[in-house]
Amino acid sequence: MRIGSFYSGVGLLLLAVVVAVLNVLIDRAVPNVRVDLTEENLYSLSPGTRNLVRNLEQPVTLYLFFSDSESSDLPFVRAYAKRVRELLEEYARISDAVTLEVIDPEPFSPAEDRANEMGLGTIRAGASGKEIYFGLAAENAEGQRELVPFFTPEREEFLEYDLGKLLYGLSRGRQPVIGLVSNIDVLGGFDFMARRQTPPWMAFTQLQQLFELRDLGVDIASIDPAEIDLLLLVHPQNLTDKSRYAIDQFVLRGGNLMLFLDPHAAAATQGMPGLGDAASNLPELLIHWGVEMPADQVLLDDRYALTVNMGPDRPAQRHPAILGFEGDAINGDDVVTARLEYLLFGTPGVLRPTGAGRMQFTPLVQSSAQAMTTSAEQFAMLENPEALYAEFEPTGERYTVAARLHGELQTAFPDGPPPPEPEDASGETEPAADEGDAAQETAEEATDQADAAPVLPHIAASQAPANILVVADTDVLTDRLWITVRELFGQRIGSPFADNGDFLANAVDNLSGNSDLIGIRARGRFYRPFEVVNALQRDAEQRLRSTQQTLQQQLQETETRMAELEAAKQGTEVSELSEDQEAELERFMEQRLEIRKQLRQVQHQLNEDIERLGAWIKAINYLAVPVLLVLGVAVWHVFRRRALRLQQRHSELHAQ
Repeated sequence: MRIGSFYSGVGLLLLAVVVAVLNVLIDRAVPNVRVDLTEENLYSLSPGTRNLVRNLEQPVTLYLFFSDSESSDLPFVRAYAKRVRELLEEYARISDAVTLEVIDPEPFSPAEDRANEMGLGTIRAGASGKEIYFGLAAENAEGQRELVPFFTPEREEFLEYDLGKLLYGLSRGRQPVIGLVSNIDVLGGFDFMARRQTPPWMAFTQLQQLFELRDLGVDIASIDPAEIDLLLLVHPQNLTDKSRYAIDQFVLRGGNLMLFLDPHAAAATQGMPGLGDAASNLPELLIHWGVEMPADQVLLDDRYALTVNMGPDRPAQRHPAILGFEGDAINGDDVVTARLEYLLFGTPGVLRPTGAGRMQFTPLVQSSAQAMTTSAEQFAMLENPEALYAEFEPTGERYTVAARLHGELQTAFPDGPPPPEPEDASGETEPAADEGDAAQETAEEATDQADAAPVLPHIAASQAPANILVVADTDVLTDRLWITVRELFGQRIGSPFADNGDFLANAVDNLSGNSDLIGIRARGRFYRPFEVVNALQRDAEQRLRSTQQTLQQQLQETETRMAELEAAKQGTEVSELSEDQEAELERFMEQRLEIRKQLRQVQHQLNEDIERLGAWIKAINYLAVPVLLVLGVAVWHVFRRRALRLQQRHSELHAQ
């Protein structure tokens, strides 16, 4: 009897104490052990993040400002703030180079002054209109500072990438360096037809504001990844073996590459059909990277074809080679294209994986199934795009016009560096106009610097997974396909109508980081919709919608009739409403109350199943663990008593 009392009373209390003590001991002894049971592993850092945070070059201090006291009535913001804080705490836990300080900038406090001093602002949130802080200030050991003014939920799935990029940039302590190789004057040049200077393309003007952009010329001897974070090739034409070898070795040494090719580039002909070489390709390198771009094939797509203006006195026509990609044509899972909505391409080519090597081919922009390819020769003197429809027969295939390549590579020069090429015997160059002398001298200086650069030793295989982004169009970067530019007080002001500029900036931003940063995946949303609740609500609405609509109509008719009677009553000066009219008005008032009561009942029925489900969930959350604990103790108690009885019986038999 005493044993039973012990297990039913003191034993349960003792068990609870033991469980609590074990929890504390486990938390102190193995604090780093975590189990992520979310469907998309929302609380697990990707391997790229772990490597990046553990290998930071210098310490970084993070100041997370969140108005905890002012956001008590904003549960969604508070939940997201908890996710951000937990992620930053995880960074600080796995790396001694990361220090986190969480600050609540209460109104009129020194903490609020500190937030303003660091450059953070507030936003007005909630029905109360309170001003809240929810941003991050990060500083490195050299005093450089980066800000996240406000953690917007729209970037939630890229939170890990955005924070990783911020940490990597601060730890490195310098702007990324972009090496440019281009056969088109994307940084400005001289238009010999119009005899005037041409301004830089706006896409590259934006790049110069964000990165250090170096023009490497087109004759390159060597490119060192320690000095160039990203190599950007735009319409490379007739590159020498020396230049192709330099590109090959740069990629094999871990340098990242973005490549714009084109079977027919209008920008290369300065808008004059038939003028100059409109095609660019690098088949000698592409084949070793596991991709090909047919040199003479241009994509036609009826679904994404744009209607273009054909000039005065001519009707606008659909052009199946001038394409506006949107929706499922743009990869929403890649960090470069995830937030892009509209991309304009002009006579693009197509990219196809060859299966060679071990490169992973990920499409970023694809055509619809209402597409085909046609010969690039048709565009040399094309006057009427309607002619492209004469033999238009969709193949049902979706063609890729932009893709990401990732993986291990072998060199395209297995025998080592190519032999030196013989110099031009004449040694003469075509004289340029005086206005172009400066541009020519700049190109010559870049070539001389390239020739003087030290040649790095030959390697035959990639030292790290290669990261290459290939686009089968160069016109996508021209101003005419994405932005309207106007002069205002000597400044060039742009109004974008497509996301082409953001596409280039996103890609450069992504590829100019290290391989760990590039490999950080987009996270799933922390906000998970209540799918069962939503389904119950839809079913209830379908069942009761007709009843609700009927009642709403009856209520409207009743109130209309009441308004008419009230108007008649107010307009009567001498005589008042008759007894019948008064009775009718009274009846309408009672009917209105009854209809409103029925509407409330209908609304209650709409939420009845949801509330019942909520009650079950609450009951499970509150009672499941205690019930399981009690059942476990009861089962253990039963087996314990049975064991004691068996032991006692065994002792009695042994005594006899």
